[in-house]
Amino acid sequence: MTNSLIKNKYHILSLIWVFTISALTVNKVAPEFLNGDVIINSVMSLQKLTLYYWGQNRLLNVLPFIFTGITEPSVNLFMVLFFTSTCFYLLLYYFSRIAVKVLGEAKSDEEALKVFILISALYVFIFKPFAIFEMSLGHIEYSLPALLLIFASHNMLQKPRRRNNFLLYIVSILMIFIATGLNPSILIPFIFVAIGSIAFRKRIGLGELSLLAISGVSFFTWNNISKKYGDMPYNVFEIRILLAGLEKVLDGLLSVINLPTLLILILLFSLIKIFNLIYFKYPPNNNLFYFCSNSLIIFSAIWFLVFSASRWVEMSLFVWRYFIFAIFAMLFMLSIYFLNFIEKLGNVKSWLLTGIIFTSVCMSLASPMILFNEYKIFHRVNSYTEPGSSLYAGDYWVVWPSVLRDMMHGHEAYGLTFRGDANKSSAGEYFRKQINQHGSVSVFCLNDKIENCMNQVNSVVGPIRPISTIQISDNVHKIEFTSLIKP
Repeated sequence: MTNSLIKNKYHILSLIWVFTISALTVNKVAPEFLNGDVIINSVMSLQKLTLYYWGQNRLLNVLPFIFTGITEPSVNLFMVLFFTSTCFYLLLYYFSRIAVKVLGEAKSDEEALKVFILISALYVFIFKPFAIFEMSLGHIEYSLPALLLIFASHNMLQKPRRRNNFLLYIVSILMIFIATGLNPSILIPFIFVAIGSIAFRKRIGLGELSLLAISGVSFFTWNNISKKYGDMPYNVFEIRILLAGLEKVLDGLLSVINLPTLLILILLFSLIKIFNLIYFKYPPNNNLFYFCSNSLIIFSAIWFLVFSASRWVEMSLFVWRYFIFAIFAMLFMLSIYFLNFIEKLGNVKSWLLTGIIFTSVCMSLASPMILFNEYKIFHRVNSYTEPGSSLYAGDYWVVWPSVLRDMMHGHEAYGLTFRGDANKSSAGEYFRKQINQHGSVSVFCLNDKIENCMNQVNSVVGPIRPISTIQISDNVHKIEFTSLIKP
């Protein structure tokens, strides 16, 4: 009974740290870096839920779906941010739990807590705030699929259970389909896990075959479904762009890493390696230790090579975030090495080190509570228009924050910009209602040319001509309409 309580205690403490560091991260980095791509998740959740992220035929809208029941815009946005952050840190926590399985530690939950605190601190210290925002808050399509991969793979590759085995199997299939819908490239990690299991066990089991078959079927199913919503070149690769792509991606990664911290980390790990070679034998389960370490390095290298030759990544200017799965692999590998290190330190010294690191990361992330109206993005849109302007066209990165800002103030508002055509019916109905009730309606053109804004209005609400345009400021024009939309 006592051992069970101790085990649960460390598990509970780990989850408390997941929620604490998630909230601290939201409050620390979101006020500076929150953008239209994240905000539109709340707009979709509050206005119109579609199968995919508005304007795309990928990125299953799981995040907006989860919070459709939360109709208060401020609460909805907070939950979108907090849930995404929680998924990321929960992923780091499970890295630490898998690490203790790799090294066969007896005090698994206690050691997992220590490793989790160390790896989450490493993440906070080694990446710049913008990168932390991108990985932790800006993109659910990386952390959540990776979590689902862990759960599904664990269920399918473990020894069969007599009871609940069928239920676990069905849940695992569902997880694979959700993960693939969220991010089709998760197919590669699924294949890698299955092949890795076969290579280590030196046999082909039903679990590995099921994982390969279901992830493959899921990928092709979603691929066929996505063709009904567009035909973007997500799966086109060309060797000719590989070298240039690698150079640009590595440059991008270097720009989001704190190089002094990275150099200190490399030096520290070199000293630890020398220390282990001189004074200690390798861990008893070293076969699995080295197999996992080498496999993760190989996976990261393959990911970089494959996606540096991707036409879609090239179209996106080789943004480093398309390589987050490779970063996940490296964080997982570091979790294994951290566990090996703290096990050598002994219980007292490792807890002392963990306490120091814990205090440091709390001090690094701690900041006064910041309300949404104090966020940089909302300050920016307030400099363009006042709440209640309701209809916005123009710059995507300004329009959607303006829409949610209005909704937070209790106003009905719609975006007529890029991706706005996903909500044509509601936007058009509101547009017509305003003309019927008030004789006219105004659309605010934000940070864009009037011609572009007019094209956006026409694409969303139908063909209509303005009667006047008024320049409010250098970046804002007010376009006035008084005639009903022609059928």
